[in-house]
Amino acid sequence: MQHTRISRQPIMATEPHYTPADLARRWGYHPDTLRRIFRAEPGVLKTGTVRTVLRIPESVAQRVHERLSA
Repeated sequence: MQHTRISRQPIMATEPHYTPADLARRWGYHPDTLRRIFRAEPGVLKTGTVRTVLRIPESVAQRVHERLSA
């Protein structure tokens, strides 16, 4: 049986992942701003039950950075 992939984003388990604070330091934003930007972004890992913890794959960070820079 073949599985159909719903997401158009590649799954890159081995690529670097960043926290919103990591990217905030690099991009010059407040971490809360990046949490809002990435909260609903496809490809971002979300964990936690009380507070959502985000881990942002490098490819997703690049995609969003390009979109914000356009």
